Amino acid sequence: MLRVSRFARAAFRRSPALRAEAKPAAGGASQLNLLFATPQKVITNNKPVHMVTVPAETGVIGILADYQPTIAQLKPGVLTIHENTMEDAENYFVSGGFCVVREDSTASISVTEAVPIDDLDFEAAQAGLDQCRADLASAKDELARSEAQIGVDVFEAMTQAAGVVNK
Repeated sequence: MLRVSRFARAAFRRSPALRAEAKPAAGGASQLNLLFATPQKVITNNKPVHMVTVPAETGVIGILADYQPTIAQLKPGVLTIHENTMEDAENYFVSGGFCVVREDSTASISVTEAVPIDDLDFEAAQAGLDQCRADLASAKDELARSEAQIGVDVFEAMTQAAGVVNK
């Protein structure tokens, strides 16, 4: 095992093809090409946009053209697409997924669910959150606790997103 990790470190130092940061970004791209999809629907397909913000597990990431190649796991939260300017925005609630940014200023975002923020019902989200909290409090085994905790996480993010729109 030690030999393999030493070899891998040496290979990363020698080969720029194996390191995302070793090559410069595409350079000069003025727009980010966005593919945004769920398993049921392609929301945007290679659409040029100014910027997209995604709720990554490590924090919110704002992605512009020429962004460093990245792979990020998404958590429940608000994904925002800025078509031409920062004021021109489409907001979606996403329950989780992945974002892959490539060197050619292309971002591919695959999520399990995406709902326009305006379509969220704050009262229904709050009722779901209350139910999941009750399920978490009464969970009898690890599986039930895990499922309830996932529900709490999703509904908390959903109520925050819906609450901002409904204010």
